Amino acid sequence: MIAAVHGAVAGAGLSLMAGCDLVLAAEDTRFVMAFDRVGLSPDCGGTYHLPRQIGPRRTAELYLLGSTLTAEQALAMGLVNRVLPGAELATASQQWAAQIAAGPTRAYGHFKRLVQQTYGNTLMQQLEAERTAVKAATQTQDFRTGVQAFMAKQPARFSGQ
Repeated sequence: MIAAVHGAVAGAGLSLMAGCDLVLAAEDTRFVMAFDRVGLSPDCGGTYHLPRQIGPRRTAELYLLGSTLTAEQALAMGLVNRVLPGAELATASQQWAAQIAAGPTRAYGHFKRLVQQTYGNTLMQQLEAERTAVKAATQTQDFRTGVQAFMAKQPARFSGQ
């Protein structure tokens, strides 16, 4: 999932954004939890995603102190991938989406599962999960296409199969 954010990203919106794979932010975007302002506990997965992305102390600062982050601060702490002018946001997010859609989508699915599993796995468990995913990926048409394209020094055209 790709999030392209502009303006105020607050509360549940910030929690939902944190659950995305990639995030583009306009230069004037501001990020704030604001749960402390309304006496509400966090929701929408923010307490799961944010500590893993920015650490527990930065997460506590957002939740307990109501700190507002600029787009550049969010970039510096790894909350967003890129900051760009608002007018470029739609085009950039569409380009990323097209690039991903044209890629080996089944291999991307393995990647996402592996990243989600890693926090509960030991190194040995993660290596075994990777081995299983690699074995499954080698059974796809996309893998065969990718190897053929690599050997021919051509770009691969993946089908998702």
